[in-house]
Amino acid sequence: MLKRLRELIEGADFIGTGGAEEGLYDFNLALELLDELEERIVRLEYADLWVEARRGRDGVKRWVVSNGASVMDRDRHLIYEPMPSSRTDEFIAATRFTLEEAIDMAKKGPVYPE
Repeated sequence: MLKRLRELIEGADFIGTGGAEEGLYDFNLALELLDELEERIVRLEYADLWVEARRGRDGVKRWVVSNGASVMDRDRHLIYEPMPSSRTDEFIAATRFTLEEAIDMAKKGPVYPE
């Protein structure tokens, strides 16, 4: 539903009653509110895992699968998540996903070492 709402907003000729400048402001505000709404409601829980939004240093929103202390990497191992200032580019690449990827990984669950 949120994806469709975003498509409608981004594809619309969003003109407010005050002309083009106000319309552009309204459009940008609508997108900001949609981003905030997505981040607040997309905290899907699977067993003891959840999917939540994280913004990177570049401002791009990606998704993590977390158990509260650790996050899942691309191999579905739960690894400790360091403080933001200590996260390397490699760590970010290994633990940030599209929403669809994150949901799929959370549903499959983690792989534990043998």
